[in-house]
Amino acid sequence: MAHGFLGEVSELLGKNGDQFADFLLEMEEKMTTKFKLIFVTDPPDIDLNKFQQSLPITFLVEEKEGNIYLLVETKRDDDESSQCLVERELNRHFFITCVKIKAELMRKRIVSSFIQCYAIYGELPDDISPQ
Repeated sequence: MAHGFLGEVSELLGKNGDQFADFLLEMEEKMTTKFKLIFVTDPPDIDLNKFQQSLPITFLVEEKEGNIYLLVETKRDDDESSQCLVERELNRHFFITCVKIKAELMRKRIVSSFIQCYAIYGELPDDISPQ
């Protein structure tokens, strides 16, 4: 039996709550790729429970701070190849519902470099002369 937030989820969902809480724990432990879902309509014109139900078991719909995310179980974190799987599912939903959804990959790690060059110039002394 899960404790804390997952325990609350288990209680709210009843009999299937434990299975769902276990699934959430497994998703946290596995490698995932996160996508932010961008809806053409605001607010999103979709039932999130039915949307989750229609997706493969390796997809998890998550709502945080007014945004909707899709977590996809992948072989490695931030797996760009999962983009085509997500787009295939979103296209399928578009043909069924006419609700256009775009997915933006949310990277956990951003690699960048900062290059800074210095050029230090000094004054010529007052007593300078040709060599």
